[in-house]
Amino acid sequence: ENNLAKDAGEREEANIIREVCREVGSISDILFDLRFNPDICSSVVKFPESEKEANQLQRRLLKEASAFLLSVQIPNFIKECLDHVTVPLDGATLTEALHTHGINIRYLGTVATILDQSEDGQPLDHIYKIVVGEIITRSAKKILRRYLQGTEM
Repeated sequence: ENNLAKDAGEREEANIIREVCREVGSISDILFDLRFNPDICSSVVKFPESEKEANQLQRRLLKEASAFLLSVQIPNFIKECLDHVTVPLDGATLTEALHTHGINIRYLGTVATILDQSEDGQPLDHIYKIVVGEIITRSAKKILRRYLQGTEM
């Protein structure tokens, strides 16, 4: 009887996970595996009418994920920096720390703005400098790559 109850509980759990995975558009029905279309918010790319519902779901999930990053993950990252739990020393460790917190590099500008406006500014000044340096480095790399691609060697 105890094993039957345990099996029934595990089946119920599996069914709940499947249902939630289906609801959030996971590509797997046993793991939360969300993959966003990078063009989902593009005004240039046109999608077939048959994908309208899936695209609306992706847009909603993307907005929710962004709101979560802005309201929870980025403030937690900055708090951990203040508490010296996370200590980025250069661009590579900054990138690793951001990714560990689930923060994509596209949020570097937001992190810089929050650090710059922080009332505790002085203790995080070194991290602000790393963030700005990383923004400049990545921007220069993108510009130079575009320029060099058009140059014959």
